[in-house]
Amino acid sequence: MDFITITNAAYFFIFLGGVAAIVLSIKQAQGAEDDKKEIIEKQEKKIIELDSALKEKIKFIESYISGGDAYPQLDLIALSKVSKIDQMSFQLVNNFDLPVYDIKVEVYNFDKMKSKIINGGRKDYSISQSDYTNCLLFRDALSTMTPHSIKGGIFITQVQEGNFYSKLFTRNKMLVQKITIYYFNRIFHIGMAVYEDGSPKKFDRIYSLESTPEVKKILDERLDLMPDTLNII
Repeated sequence: MDFITITNAAYFFIFLGGVAAIVLSIKQAQGAEDDKKEIIEKQEKKIIELDSALKEKIKFIESYISGGDAYPQLDLIALSKVSKIDQMSFQLVNNFDLPVYDIKVEVYNFDKMKSKIINGGRKDYSISQSDYTNCLLFRDALSTMTPHSIKGGIFITQVQEGNFYSKLFTRNKMLVQKITIYYFNRIFHIGMAVYEDGSPKKFDRIYSLESTPEVKKILDERLDLMPDTLNII
């Protein structure tokens, strides 16, 4: 092999080496770019997750400060389960993870009230302010209920069959709670309907544990006899 051929061959291999170096540099640059892109994507994903978590925390803090959708409800305890007359006690319960603020509760004797209610048709029920006030059984108020708390003994009376119409006011809501007590088979059964005032949506229907499907049907019928909305005139 002559000198020129050897030189050309050397130049060729040098050229290949240069090409290989360039290709390697390009691959390394691409790899670095891919790594950079992956790092940016991971950072963006982390930022989105942190932003979402922060928004949830802010939402919870705002709800905690305002009370959010939390509301109290009335409950009855110490109901007699035998034929003798015993006592029952009204209490307020907050079953939420949030506090409830600026609470006022008013409970009315519906059996005394019902003869005073004016039916204007199409479920338009009203009562005069004086008749409404005369049917008041008790009222209570408190500034705050902490999460999952109870205020017991707000009113104690003899247990007996009856129907009660109550208003529950909080910082964010005004609720109606209808309560009926039905004596059957030597047991006092309770039915309750809790909902936002003026709204057809019922938050809860609550029954005493001993109530059978047949008894629940009777409790529902008694609850439905009380108006969902009662206008004070």
